[in-house]
Amino acid sequence: GRPQFLGSTAQVFTVTQNFSGPQGCISITGGHPIFDRTQVSGNQCPTANGTIMVSGDARTKMSRCFIVSNMSRFGTFYWDCVGQSGPDMCSFYRCNFVSNSTSNWNAGGQTTGGIAYVAGPAYGSPPLIHFSECNGTVNNNAPVRPWLPGYNNTASGPTGGYQDVTTPFFPICRVGADWTMGASTPITDVDSYIPGDMNGDGIINSDDLAVMHAALGTCHYDGDLSGEINIDDLLGVLASYGGTCQ
Repeated sequence: GRPQFLGSTAQVFTVTQNFSGPQGCISITGGHPIFDRTQVSGNQCPTANGTIMVSGDARTKMSRCFIVSNMSRFGTFYWDCVGQSGPDMCSFYRCNFVSNSTSNWNAGGQTTGGIAYVAGPAYGSPPLIHFSECNGTVNNNAPVRPWLPGYNNTASGPTGGYQDVTTPFFPICRVGADWTMGASTPITDVDSYIPGDMNGDGIINSDDLAVMHAALGTCHYDGDLSGEINIDDLLGVLASYGGTCQ
């Protein structure tokens, strides 16, 4: 199924201050879960490959989440996607990754995967992980730095220096709207996650269609969290047109 873990401005859904074994703090082995306004913070997972562990075809979507000060082995978000192919992806929209740490080392003696680490697929295969309007700040105790799309991975391991996102894909991941840097607080947005209500006014009307028209071809609003702005998002607005969000 598609379980949903939904917070709000008044009360964020929290997973905090846990100590886990090898399955990580959040273990996702099936389904297509959605996390919105979730804070994952201060979790210690020294024997787990990731704080958030995903395996197989468990495509996870996270929006407006604050993932801070977690510790694990390979990647704060770790996905073993052996045998998986697109077009669906694990995706992140307006998420902050701040001060997370991993203990793995690449060939250059640098820690990697402070944001995400993907294992399993063939090297150079199309990316199955997507980021849009996300932020990465001081993960693995390194200075503020952007994700560097020029870094390639090889069969012997990643090349280059630090990598916040480590995968065998080429390119490393898909990026929609800007990958922002510097903010260290949760990204805020409208109170309710309502497909079609793009401007957060609680009513789905022509104003939302205007926002959609401006966003077509970008990832500034991805109503169904598919990783791209397309006709499905427009149909979602039309299907709800005239509705008032509760």
